[in-house]
Amino acid sequence: MIKYILYVEEDFPSLRNLQGGFTLIQRFEGKFAVGIKQTLKHLNNGEGDRVYIALNADKDLVGPVVKLAQEKSVEIVYVESKKELGRLCGIDVGAATAITL
Repeated sequence: MIKYILYVEEDFPSLRNLQGGFTLIQRFEGKFAVGIKQTLKHLNNGEGDRVYIALNADKDLVGPVVKLAQEKSVEIVYVESKKELGRLCGIDVGAATAITL
């Protein structure tokens, strides 16, 4: 399943919004991994329930992540930019992908 939304309320139960179930967040909560290599590693190990991909990431680089996530029936959520995904992960640089564990 692929979603083209930025944030999903069910990912962040401590942040509730009464307007349609979507919430803007400051940072991911819980366990997650950042980067293409780490995302692929966790997908191959059958770990992770949702993959986040930056819309401005190089399609050739994130293509294997998208393919493997679809094969493993892991939900894909697209985020506006690498910079935004990096910020959500709490790092000072951009990130092409991340996975919640």
